[in-house]
Amino acid sequence: GTDYLIQSCARLAYMEVFIIGLLCTTVTAYSFWINRQAWQGVVPDKDAYEQVWRRIVEDAQDVEELKLLALLVASIKEDSNMRQTNAGDAHMFTRHVKSILPGQRQKRELIKSIDQLYLQAHLMKQVFTVKVCDWALQSRGSFPHKTIACSFILWQDARLDAVLASKIKWASVKSPDRSFEKVYRSYGNDVSRLVDVVRQQIILHTLDDLTECFAAIASDPEVTILR
Repeated sequence: GTDYLIQSCARLAYMEVFIIGLLCTTVTAYSFWINRQAWQGVVPDKDAYEQVWRRIVEDAQDVEELKLLALLVASIKEDSNMRQTNAGDAHMFTRHVKSILPGQRQKRELIKSIDQLYLQAHLMKQVFTVKVCDWALQSRGSFPHKTIACSFILWQDARLDAVLASKIKWASVKSPDRSFEKVYRSYGNDVSRLVDVVRQQIILHTLDDLTECFAAIASDPEVTILR
């Protein structure tokens, strides 16, 4: 009876080892497959990027534009501790929407409430969009088409054409679900570290346009580049 019990326990132990080994092998194989699929998805973009980059570095004019852009970027003093604050007296937010804010002076403090952050974000969205359009106008920038994939609308054409402008796909405010997730997972529940709630994009077709757009942003008296 004792021998049988020992043999049964040994068989169970072998079976457990076999099952664990099979699970580890399956997980490893699945991880390898996932990584391979991800890499295969990246390869076309990587090849396209390298093709564009080779074309740029082979063009003397583009190389000069890169040097100029590098100088502009180097002139920016980054703030590694970038945080969201309330709308203080000197804040562009206050200057543009002061009619709906309390009249008393407001001390600038770190934002602790995501409700306050979203209030400011929604009020600031239109102000920021006007700014972005101004930068796009100065740099021959375009915006994505609302319904046609990989199609762009030149703002220089759309700014005086309401029908054409209505076809632009403007970026939306970051969704609350994504914001809560990011604050919880990445920022230790510190709402003030969530700094990309309001966003837009400008499509620029040449390095010259990119440099002009960056210069327009950097020289805007109402804007400070922090990162």
